[in-house]
Order: sequence, then structure tokens, then C-alpha cells
Amino acid sequence: MPPFRQQDFEPTPSLERFAALPFLHRLDLFAPAMSPAPGPLLFSGAARAGPAREHAWRRLLPAVSFYALPGYTLAGAGALRGPQGEAFACEDCIAEPAPFPAAAAAPLELPAPIAVAFQPEAGYGRFLVETLPRLYLLAMLRRLGLPLPVAAPADLPDWIGRLLALYVPPDALVRYDPAHQALRAPVVVVPGMMNVDHALHPAMNLMVEDLLIRAGAAAPAEAAGTRLYLSYRSWQGGRFSRLDNAAEVEAALERLGFRTLQPWRMSLAELLAAYAGAACIVSEPGSAATNALFARRGAAVAVFGAPDRLLSRITALRGQRLGVIEPVEGPDPPDRFRIDPAGLERFLPHLLAAAAPSPPPPAAVAAPASGTTHLPVGPALAELAAQGGVVRTALFAEAETLPRLPFFHGEPIDAAVAPFAGLFTDPAYRSYTAPRIACAALTGASVIGVSGLITLGGRLLRESMHAIDTWRSESTVASLDPEHGARLKHPLALPGTPLPGVWFSAITGPWRNYAHWLTEVLPRLYLFRLLRGALPEARLLVPDFARHPAYARALQLLGLVGDSVRPLADDAVVAPQTLWVAPNIDVWCPPALCRIAAQALAAAVPPASAPAAGERLYLSREGSIRHVVNLPELVPLLRQHGFAVLRMETLTLDAQIHAMQQARYVIAEQGAAVCNIMFCRPGTRVLELFNAAGAQPAHWVLSSLCGLDYGYLVGRHVPAAHAPEPGGNADYAIAPEQLAAGVAALLA
Repeated sequence: MPPFRQQDFEPTPSLERFAALPFLHRLDLFAPAMSPAPGPLLFSGAARAGPAREHAWRRLLPAVSFYALPGYTLAGAGALRGPQGEAFACEDCIAEPAPFPAAAAAPLELPAPIAVAFQPEAGYGRFLVETLPRLYLLAMLRRLGLPLPVAAPADLPDWIGRLLALYVPPDALVRYDPAHQALRAPVVVVPGMMNVDHALHPAMNLMVEDLLIRAGAAAPAEAAGTRLYLSYRSWQGGRFSRLDNAAEVEAALERLGFRTLQPWRMSLAELLAAYAGAACIVSEPGSAATNALFARRGAAVAVFGAPDRLLSRITALRGQRLGVIEPVEGPDPPDRFRIDPAGLERFLPHLLAAAAPSPPPPAAVAAPASGTTHLPVGPALAELAAQGGVVRTALFAEAETLPRLPFFHGEPIDAAVAPFAGLFTDPAYRSYTAPRIACAALTGASVIGVSGLITLGGRLLRESMHAIDTWRSESTVASLDPEHGARLKHPLALPGTPLPGVWFSAITGPWRNYAHWLTEVLPRLYLFRLLRGALPEARLLVPDFARHPAYARALQLLGLVGDSVRPLADDAVVAPQTLWVAPNIDVWCPPALCRIAAQALAAAVPPASAPAAGERLYLSREGSIRHVVNLPELVPLLRQHGFAVLRMETLTLDAQIHAMQQARYVIAEQGAAVCNIMFCRPGTRVLELFNAAGAQPAHWVLSSLCGLDYGYLVGRHVPAAHAPEPGGNADYAIAPEQLAAGVAALLA
């Protein structure tokens, strides 16, 4: 059978279920991202196009994932075969598929799931960027509640054993002889490598910082700004090249303030601490240069001879400058070379003086002084993820392309009056791509009251600035500018009241509007239930729904009650220890999550104690702005065809859901109540009524998402005191013959 491709795996919503699934499954922990932009590349001689082109190369990387493989067998150092003999190969997971060892005996059957971290190649550089990230990810999985045992070859070198001990407790290791033994488990969990073809995911920066902490290798103060030369002059372990004039080079570097290190003579903690404080590292070519991974951001890294591709990727990841010190012609054999000491002394000061790449802004910095009334704009979730500054996991789905279904009935829309008229006829608007729903965990964040503003180090998370209702009297926010930030109505102290533990924010700016609550807040409540499956200790931040019975009832139906939920007062400011947030949902391009969340809420509603209004409904906005003023003239026609007239805001949430589940034909005046079509059965038909200027596609798209047929009518503008001219909130009239044609199409 051919090897499995990445797209053959589906994401799972629950860590608790992840290791026991009966089919191939994938769990994303970090979202897709571009590989980091490279810093400067300087040559001691003439610049060479090949290394420069390789240094500048970037690519879009897939999500950092775990793969769960049922019934797979592990043999060798990392070869995996499925129940039918198929090899497991995935570009972000297996660098080079390994053959099964011929001498492998019948596999040892394991009773429980097991994790695989090791690759067939055990060289130092490959280990750092392929196996070490897997150990880090498995340690994260352990912290998230899934402590899997890890299969490890029994013949590992001591230096690998010391690194392995930092991540896996001894009692969680399953040792085996890779040359003669094989292991088979109900499920084999394989983490990705956090890279593809040595293009490193930005989240690998988190791995580096985590390793320094685990190894107790924080750089001492006296190490800050040091210059290191990694010398292999007395190394007897065998190398690919040899520097002929090593003593001269060491002397020249010492004159420039470099300290010579022999890495193999140092403990792991000593080595990592030295790198973490270094301002410049000079190394011979080969795997030793990959220690730049542990050098601080913005450092300078110099290598003798042409840099390999991996070193370019590492310096890009760490925001470092890279220098290439050209060797002079040396004697045979060709693996021996010389470095000109004088040229070295001329070049390195030039490298050190080069402008370092601007480091990305940290995810959390010192909070502003208390009593602030202005909050500047900060990063978006995607920017934070690209910097490797947040944990980001796809709790729901991959990006998906969804259709907008054809109309069963429609009318011409005056483009001179209706600003969105063109969307109803534009062929390019017949489908849309809903993005993946990737939630992020933030540290150092604050949440500001019912506006839902989120700050990181005093700067606003861009997603939280979405559609804030500044006009409301209870709003904390006086004004909002997407480029300059928010101005508050009165000073608030940040970071606010500390909240220990893990929290999820379900607050969005326009949450009070029922349509936005259904399409933006309800999906967040569903995401929180998924997150709580993985993190049972997680709790929920919501606005105070006490004044909104429908919203409070939804929390009750979904089981989100008691200590697991904290309502926020208007001006409350809280600082969760860990805050999970969700991306914004575009209500004109809603993801399938909206439909699924509505179905989950509807499934929780008890059976109706009284019959619903019937299969034919007319949803009225009488008494509100933007309503059909001649509804009394239309009621006889509606009753003739069996339509019951309802005002949804007069019904309880349970009654609204029951009515929509029973309905098969719905006529609705445009407004928030139309979003209740999310509760309808597939195949239900919806006829929406617009005023002359208000035609817009939100409910057409929502109908398409839910498998409903959709049509519309456009009314005639009726001047009123609140809207004398046509506009989004103007009243309108529907001619009886116009409604009759619409009803005929609806019932056809």
C-alpha cells in the first residue's frame, strides 16, 4: 500500500479520546505558520548566490501535530508499519522512512498506547531538530493530561540519554533492541518534528526556552555578551573536516575576546548556559554549528566554509546574523582546510557590527501604570503564533470550502441603494473558505469587563477589538480605532484581579445582539466544552447574563454552571494565569462550527410541553425598527396558506428552538431572529424580507451552511421619523402580490 499522506488524518477534539481512537487520527497543537524570516548573511569574501538563495528560502509549514496510528508496529530506531504492512510516512513527521530490520523478531504486543520519538538517524544535528522537538511535544502532551510511555532504543549514546532524561521519567520508558525487537501497540502516537525539510516552525523557540529551563541552564550574568569559539582541535571522535592551522585561529580569536570551548568536555547545563549568554559563536562546519539553536536571539553566528541549509534555518528561527568565513586554499586531502587569521580579525568585527534582525515583540511585557485610559494596538493571534509565542491548537476543524446555495426565489436589488447588491449576483461569491478554528493559550493577559477587550502587556489583542458597542451606556470603551487602539471612558488598573488556573473567554464585543450571540458566542461555548474535555480544570469567562434570560438558559442547557463559570461585571478587569481565546467568526462566512454548536444546544433542550406553532412560520419585527409596516394587510394571505405570525423575542429560548425545529417553511423580516434558522432541519425553506437598502448575504450564507433552501423579497421604502431616507434600519412595505409570488415559490 502507498504511504499515508497528511491529509488522510482528521483532527480530534479531545485529548482524553486521542489515544484510544479506532482509526487514523491527528491532533494539532500549533497552527500552521511561515518559517521565520532570515537575518543578515555576510561573507568574508565575495558573496555566493547559492548559499544566499538557500539562506533566504522560506515556506509555509503545516500545523505541528500528533498522529495516532492504530495497530502499528515499531522496529529499528523509528520504522513504523501498519496492520497491512503499509509504511507510515508523513513530511512533517518522518524525515527519511526507515526499512524494517531484517533480523526483527515477532513483535512484542503491548497492552496500552505508546509514543515514538526517535528517528533512524542519531547524529547530533538531526537529533536536535527532529527528535528533541518530539520529546518536547510529548512532554507537553503529558502536561495536558495524556502521559504516554515512550519507546526508546536500548543502545542510545550517553549524550542522548541525558537529554531523554530531561523529558521522560524512567518509569515511562519502554526499552527495546532496535536490531532484533519490534513493538506493536493498540495505538502508536507519533509527534511531528516541528519542521519540514529543515524549515523550522516558529514554535520551536518555545522548545529551546523549555530545554534551558529543564537543564537548569539559565545564562549567568557574567556570561552575557560573551564570544565563544567551538574548537575541536583535540577531538578524537572522528570528523568530516580538519582545520590545519587551529592554533593560529584560536590565537586570533582570543585577541578578539573569544573564549575557546571544547564542547565534549562540558556538562549539558554548562554548555547550554554558555550558549545562552553568547553574543557571538564561531564554529567549524558540521553538527557543532547547530548549537546556534541554543544561542540567544540576535546573536551573531560564524562558520568556516559554506553554511549548510540547517544552519540557515536555525539562525532564522533564533533571529541571528550569520557569517561565512571563507577558507584559503589548503593542502590535500580536500577535507583539510586553513583559515587566514588576518582575514578573520578583519571580518568578525564587521559581522558583530551588522544590524541584528529586529526581535519580535514579546507575548507579554510589563503592564502599564494603573489607571490607564488608553490601550494601544498590539498583535493578532496569527502574529503571536508565527513568533512561536503562544500555544495554539485546532480544537475544531481544518479550513474548509463551503458553498453558497442557489436561490429558490429572488428579485432585482437596486445597487444604487443597497451597498451589498453585487454580492447576490457575483459568481465569485458562490463559495467561501472558512478558516480553521485554532484557539490560543495566552499568559500575561488581562480581560476587561463585558467589552471583552484582551490586553497583553498593556497592548490590545487585535481579535478582541472586533465590533465593540461603544455607543452603549454601560460600555467601558469610549472610542476604538483599529490603528491607534482604544480610549476608555474612565481609568482602569491593569493587569487586574489575578485568576489562578486555566480560563476561556467567551466574550465578544457585540454579544448583546442575539444574532451575534448565536453566531459568535454560542460557538465559543461549544469550543469551551471541547477544551474542557482536554483540560477538566478549565473555567469560563462570560458577560453577566443575568439580564439576558435566553443566554443564561443556554449556559444551563450546556451544563456550564456553578464554579466553572465566572460572569464579569461591566468594568471588571481580571488577569487569568492562563487564558484561552478563540479567533473571530465572520458572520458572513461562518464555519461549520456555528451549525454544530446550534445542533448541540438544540439537542439539550427538553421535549416541548405544548405543541409548537406549526410547520409554517412568519417571523415579525412589529414594534421594532426595520419592520414591514403593512403586515396587517398581508396577514390574511399568510393565514390562507397556514402561516403563524410570531415575534421571537416574546418566546423563551426553548420555545424559539422548538418552533424552528418544527418549521418547514419560514418567512422572516430581516433581523436578529432570523439566525434562529440555525436550529431548523435540513431542507427547510427560508424566505427573507429586506428593505430597499438592507439586502445583505449573512442569512443566505447561514441557510447554505445549514442545508436550507433560501429566497428573498425586497420591499419598498417607507419614510419614518427614525429613517426618512432608505437605509439599513429603514421601514418598508411588501406588496401583497409580491408576497403571493414569494409564498408560491416557497411552497412549490
